[in-house]
Amino acid sequence: INRGVIPYKDQVLAENHHFMLRLLERALGNSQFDVDLNDTSVVIAAENLIPIPIEFVLRRYMAKSTTSTSLYSAYLKGEREFSGHSLPDRLIANGVLPYLMDTPSTKSDEHDETISERKALALMLCTAEQYTVMRSRGFYGFGIADEFLRGHNVILADTKLEFGVNHLGEVVVQDEVITMDSSRF
Repeated sequence: INRGVIPYKDQVLAENHHFMLRLLERALGNSQFDVDLNDTSVVIAAENLIPIPIEFVLRRYMAKSTTSTSLYSAYLKGEREFSGHSLPDRLIANGVLPYLMDTPSTKSDEHDETISERKALALMLCTAEQYTVMRSRGFYGFGIADEFLRGHNVILADTKLEFGVNHLGEVVVQDEVITMDSSRF
């Protein structure tokens, strides 16, 4: 379904990505090269990372959603454990969660599947050390972005980060960094 065309969407996303990456680079790491391109360039020059096959979803709010992997959908079905987290009764749609939750997902038979840290390790999608780095970097970056956005009267409900391993063996962010396509505000 084509819901319409957003003029300059890729340029807006690129500018958003570059701004957030500069804000969060110390927290998330960086695989990009410094190349003399403007921030609206849709070309991103970056190291070819070894991708970690996890979408690292961080949730601060139970955002209302119809997707099958959403916390909201699971909660409506009566599930009180989600991605390894115990959920209290009486959560409300779009309400704040008790704490920032790491709720990773991965592709399974061509669709997204929400998994827990334990399952990610059992499936050998990453090592325990890599998961700890992704969680630490993700939480730190989320906190910085959340504080910045709240200063502009915007709430960061959730975001998806993707990580990879660089040539030094470091886990760093790859792909979009807190953009309108990877986050809900």
